[in-house]
Amino acid sequence: MFLSIAKNMLTARKPISLEMLRAAAERALYGVGLGFGFYLMLGSFINERFNPKLIIGTGVFIQFIIGLLSTLAVIYGVTPYRPEEFLIYANGGEEQAITLMGDLPEILSNHPMLLAFLGLTIFMAGLTSLLPAAEIGVQITESLMKFGRSKAALYFMGIVTVLGILDSPPNIADMFLKAVTTSLLLTSIFEAYPIVIGKEKPGAIDLAVLVVSVTLFIAGFIAQVHHDIKLGGIYYASVVLALFIGLLGIMGEKIVPQGPE
Repeated sequence: MFLSIAKNMLTARKPISLEMLRAAAERALYGVGLGFGFYLMLGSFINERFNPKLIIGTGVFIQFIIGLLSTLAVIYGVTPYRPEEFLIYANGGEEQAITLMGDLPEILSNHPMLLAFLGLTIFMAGLTSLLPAAEIGVQITESLMKFGRSKAALYFMGIVTVLGILDSPPNIADMFLKAVTTSLLLTSIFEAYPIVIGKEKPGAIDLAVLVVSVTLFIAGFIAQVHHDIKLGGIYYASVVLALFIGLLGIMGEKIVPQGPE
């Protein structure tokens, strides 16, 4: 029975759609960890004190450990040993994952080792995302506001605390997450600008890759904006926030003038 289900899952066919590509790109972005996404996207703020190979390599290793721990948690916690349970786990998606959260107290009450696995997994997942993003946030605050590191860290923690309080309702959190996804596609275009205006002009191959990448980013941004608008309601704010972030990228120096170094 299980082999038959696995075979059907491997051989099933479904036409490729724009919605499928958008969802795949969204999950790929989340899969590598938003912290590392920001770390790479905002690389211009990283100075010579940091070794990106060491930090990213450590993150990849931690993600590997997370994969092992989460596998053990699923095997010993959810235990989809019956075909119908396996189908629910395989096809349930986000809705089934949220439903499972309600069953966690009962699952964990008799499995202290599983609780330790789950806690360690969550801690490591937060570590790989929060530390790089926090470091970049502090450096951005230092650069923009011309503060010392301690004062920049204090301001940054205050901003994060306020946003965390506003972000606590689930619908607001999802709205902000959609705004981040949409704005990343827009800010990715800005990363191509230094390549074009640099002293060393890109070659033909580099320019072709650049044009294709920017075209895909623009198409992805339009598709994500259309998706947010189609959701309606509070998700209109996702589009507004994404456009505001894009405006900051275009008019950043006029809004926050660069002072003497």
